[in-house]
This record gives sequence, C-alpha cells and structure tokens, in this order.
Amino acid sequence: MKRFLMLVVVVTITTLFSGVGSASAANTTSVWGDADCSSNVDASDMLAVPAFAGDVETSPCVWTGDVNCDEKIDVSDALAIGLNVAGVTHPTGGCNAIGQPILEQGLLSGSTLDFEVFGKDNVGQGDGSVTTQAGVGDTYYNNLGRRGVFGFDITGVQAPITAATLSLRISETSHDQFPNPGIIDDSPPFTNPNLGDLRVLHVSEDTLIAHAGDGYGSPSIGNDPGVIVPAGVEAERVISIDVRAALQQALDSGAGHVAFRIQTATESDDDSMNDTFNIDLGASAFLAYRPQIVYTVGP
Repeated sequence: MKRFLMLVVVVTITTLFSGVGSASAANTTSVWGDADCSSNVDASDMLAVPAFAGDVETSPCVWTGDVNCDEKIDVSDALAIGLNVAGVTHPTGGCNAIGQPILEQGLLSGSTLDFEVFGKDNVGQGDGSVTTQAGVGDTYYNNLGRRGVFGFDITGVQAPITAATLSLRISETSHDQFPNPGIIDDSPPFTNPNLGDLRVLHVSEDTLIAHAGDGYGSPSIGNDPGVIVPAGVEAERVISIDVRAALQQALDSGAGHVAFRIQTATESDDDSMNDTFNIDLGASAFLAYRPQIVYTVGP
C-alpha cells in the first residue's frame, strides 16, 4: 500500500511538471535536493527521491533529497521538491533551502565574553577580566602566567562542518620587558617570548561564560587545535589553525558556543619580567581585529 501511494504521488507530481527537463547526470552535486546529480533541482529529482525510499538503486547524490532533515528520504521530501520546482515555498524543517549550495562558507567573530586570566601552577588567581587583548605568557608580578579564553556563538551554524580555520591577530609581543627595558615588538615578524609552543586548547563553553579564575586551568574537552606558533618562531600578524574537529564537537554536543584557551607551553620562566604574545580578543573595537573562524558546511 505504501509503495502504491508513493507511486500515485510521484506520477501526479511528474505529470504536473512533465515539461521540466534534466541535465545529464554526473557523480556529484553542489545543491540541496539534486538527488539525480544533474547539478540543478527539477522534476526528475522527485523521481529519484521516492525511488530511493522504495529500495531501488539510484544516483550517489540521492542523500541530498532529505530536504526536510528528518534523517529519512521519503514522499514528504518528493513533495517539498515538487513544490519548490513549482515556485511554491515549502518549509524544510530548518534545513538548507532547496537549491542552496551544499558547500556554504560562514564567518564567526569573537565573543564579547572573551577574557584574560592569571595563575600559577595551572591554578587561576582571581577572576577573569574581559579585555580587548590577552597577554599570553607570563608577567613580572609574582611570575604569574597569563592566558586568554575566547569563544564564538555558534547558534544557527549547521553541520556537518567540512573545514574550519581559526585566525587570531597579534598586536605585539614582549620579551624580558619591565622592569628591564627588554623588547616590545609591534610589527611582524614578531619577537618570540621564548616560552615554548603557543598552543590552543578546546575548553567547555562554561569556561567562557563563567569568567572565573578556574578558566586558567580548566581541562581540555578534546579535539584541541594544538600548536599555533611553534617554539622560537617569529610569527606574522595573523596566525591560523584548523579547528574543524572542535567546532563539530561543539555542534554535536548542542553547545551554544565553541570555546578555546590560548597559552604558552612554559607557564613562566620565573625571571620577574614580561614575556607575552598580546592577542586581540572579541571586545576589540575593530571587527577585523577580533578572533575569527571561517568555516565550510558540506556533506
């Protein structure tokens, strides 16, 4: 009975749109709803969708026919595609719109929740301070370590994520500075503070939201991006690293933010002088200075 009803629906729809043609099929597609790999959405895709539901061998693009994102491909998807071909808007359950490119780039900008935090022996001292920059390294005062916590609101970002690159801007670096004259370097390539690798860790969104001192040493939750500036390297103004796995993890967990901490491998060299990378954060008045993630959504 189910197959009979499906056939009636398909015949009815394809009769209504019998004048719509289809290009020759390829093995890939670039748009949602193009179930027959023709690189466009037309009446033939309505046939490909229910054919898959009826366990008939179809094209490798048929997965794009789940246009209402209910994790199954059935007559309801064929109806949605048919209405789209007819020029009638049809709800698609929050999915990408029918005909929308599958590979879609997006940009996330740093959050005003970003903060700097001080600590010693991996234990924070005092609360985090929302600021336009985080000095990452150590400080002359009690040889405390300095770290930055930053994140991105990911509300509305769709999965799966096929690529994601985090970019951070260095405003300046310091080495053996204050109270000694030392070095303050405000132009690239920047003097390295010599505290080992500069690393990015993936932390919970609670760490970002709380602004608490324990954000200094809060544990990684996995999929750490890793080393963004290797030990001894003189970095350029903008430094970048792959964060696809961390962003995907955050989306899979239902989190509202993806959050990171940036820190040096050596907490302090205990010389009572400043050694830092100064990294712009989300509270910067200049949008282009804020941390950014460029991501791509795809199959």
